[in-house]
Amino acid sequence: MALAKASGYPDYGSGSQGRFIKAIWSGKLLAKYYATSVVTDISNTTYEGDIKEQGDLVYIRAVPDITIRDYVKGQKLEYDNPDAPPAVDLLIDKGKYFAFTCDDVDKWQSDLALLDLWSSDAAEQLKVVIDAEVLSTIPSQAHASNKGDHAGRISGAIDLGKTGAPIQITKSNVLDYIVDCASVLDEQNIPETDRWLIIPA
Repeated sequence: MALAKASGYPDYGSGSQGRFIKAIWSGKLLAKYYATSVVTDISNTTYEGDIKEQGDLVYIRAVPDITIRDYVKGQKLEYDNPDAPPAVDLLIDKGKYFAFTCDDVDKWQSDLALLDLWSSDAAEQLKVVIDAEVLSTIPSQAHASNKGDHAGRISGAIDLGKTGAPIQITKSNVLDYIVDCASVLDEQNIPETDRWLIIPA
């Protein structure tokens, strides 16, 4: 019953006792909002082709450092025997999935594309779960010189806070800490292109 009725007046509404006014199922669904995901925007997919359909471990080789020395005419040259640094192991050891059932009868009789709706919803939820997991592991994997209250590979003098004593970011100091983060990356010789920074809303 949509509207209240006076005592003794018949109910023609769509409830269990209604007879003449039908209920209508909308063909439009309520909007569903998901947390914003960022991992796909900041991830390096360079090695994705190496792992598709084969293997679960990729060894990524690095270029050794060559020593630069002063030179004077006629001197005897010293030669390096470059020793390759250890390879970085890209281990594929995690996976996520979603699964649901939809009876063929329900699929064909429904006025909504159930499989498409559920798949789209699951894909969005998957992004959110992966984001949360990946972003929670990044801090522990950061290079020792890129975190803590003595950050900076060269200076060791940049305070980025530490576990148990985090930096309180405010509107008056946020730009200073963005610059500090850039300085830490500069000291690691990280290229300025493709840098990213995630700041919670």
